[in-house]
Amino acid sequence: MADWIDQHFVETAGAPPEQIQLMKSMDSELAERYTALRQVFYRSRPDGLDVATKELLFIALSVVLGNMNGVKNHVRPALRAGVTTAQMTEALMAVMLIGGVGAWGATGCNAWEAWVQAANEGTPPPDAGETTDSSRPPAPAGPMAK
Repeated sequence: MADWIDQHFVETAGAPPEQIQLMKSMDSELAERYTALRQVFYRSRPDGLDVATKELLFIALSVVLGNMNGVKNHVRPALRAGVTTAQMTEALMAVMLIGGVGAWGATGCNAWEAWVQAANEGTPPPDAGETTDSSRPPAPAGPMAK
């Protein structure tokens, strides 16, 4: 199997998620094509979205779809990319406006708990050029904290 797949996920997510390992074992060509498409999305473009915004999109869309694995796979990369607690809060507020309280109850509240836990635990050292944890305000103590 191509090492470039694992390397891409190390660079963007900290490690290849279990779901990608399973995809590789099921169909290596599918894993290669999926990863190639993912590389296109993560590529930096002039006037394009920064990585932090892309990670927030991944989280918000995962919440709306009820995909908690997707949320968990993007919380730490979002922190490493410099997403603040206030930005995460606003993204989840937007999710509730679009997906309703059902999206909040099914996945949103769990996404918030995953965010708080990851923010309080700290994240792996960022790659060169990424924002450090010390530049972000501390995460609230719990889901109901303001």
